Amino acid sequence: MQLDIREGIDCLFRLVRTGMQWREVSIASASYITLFKHVHRWVDAGVFQATYASLLARYATRHDQKYYIVDSSHVKNAYGRRGLGRSPVDRGRKGLKISILADANGMVHNIQSDAANVSDFKLFTPMLTSILINLRRIEVFADKGYDSVTNRNAAYEKGFSPRIMRRKCRSSRRQNGKRSHVEHPFAWIDQYRRLRVQYEWTPHKHMAFTFLALSNILVNRFLS
Repeated sequence: MQLDIREGIDCLFRLVRTGMQWREVSIASASYITLFKHVHRWVDAGVFQATYASLLARYATRHDQKYYIVDSSHVKNAYGRRGLGRSPVDRGRKGLKISILADANGMVHNIQSDAANVSDFKLFTPMLTSILINLRRIEVFADKGYDSVTNRNAAYEKGFSPRIMRRKCRSSRRQNGKRSHVEHPFAWIDQYRRLRVQYEWTPHKHMAFTFLALSNILVNRFLS
């Protein structure tokens, strides 16, 4: 039996959206094991990340970016075996920390996973270094968790203007109003039930499914 790629993609979207198990996938052209093997080959080849980067480049030509925001969120672990750390917000259970670089529309321009016990200020510079596409060198907002001289200097070296809240300063309405846009992609991703918890053994596979969800969000909201 030969897998119908279009049907396989539809089944994969349904799996990520509903959070069903692989054995519950109903596909006519092949078995769920065949689809499972194909999907993991695509994951290893970086197909989903490359697809999202291509869509993001098309989005960037149509929408001007005013500023960027960096923030992170925690993902609980179910079956993960690698890249985990004890989460300070989940009573020390092992999990992931997902960091996002988003624009004013809430569209994600960079996303990466780290162990849940990695401090935020260590993740700011990698987020600016490993961007998916060439970004405009404009303001980057972040909360007090990213406050450090090293992060500010790194942002200036890369051409960005850091707007990081200092630890001793009070929260400002201007900062919080702009930083609220980075909460939107976290909420959009949580609509895909398989991404609420790390069911994959490695963060690499979890992030690949996240890129698939982000591609669907980008097409539905801005490119349709």
